[in-house]
Amino acid sequence: FIKDEVYEKILEFLYKQTPEDIADIPNMLEFAKAKMPYVEADELKTVKEAVTAVLSGPSVLLINGISGALAVDTRTYPMRSPDEPQKDKSLRGSRDGFVETLVMNTVLIRRRIRDKRLRMEYMQIGKGTKLDIAISYLEGAADGRVLDILRKRLKEIDINGIS
Repeated sequence: FIKDEVYEKILEFLYKQTPEDIADIPNMLEFAKAKMPYVEADELKTVKEAVTAVLSGPSVLLINGISGALAVDTRTYPMRSPDEPQKDKSLRGSRDGFVETLVMNTVLIRRRIRDKRLRMEYMQIGKGTKLDIAISYLEGAADGRVLDILRKRLKEIDINGIS
């Protein structure tokens, strides 16, 4: 699933580029800064990074004559709304329940905790699955040693699937 209107704008822009327009651009990061009409673009320097990006969902843009690649996130997901969970009803507090996407879940957390110390560290775990996760904590309130142990243990996880 992709954001059609965004994808169309990117393609429309790319079709208008001439070899002269991109002749002096050394890499894809510079191309993104100077030419891309879209903000969510990350530079990819290796084939492995490009393959991982494609398997994770973003579109990957390669341009003949420019080194590297760009991961352009044009994804959209069908998802349910963040309703109150049916089995874990709360008498007090939030009525939100987590949904399938990490981005929406982090938005739900940020909407409830409007503290500038709130940190979200994103990482991938599992050698095969490369599952996206986030460690959420309040900077200054969370014990740094515990966070280090948590990061280390998460990096050691080797899973083949989640159900």
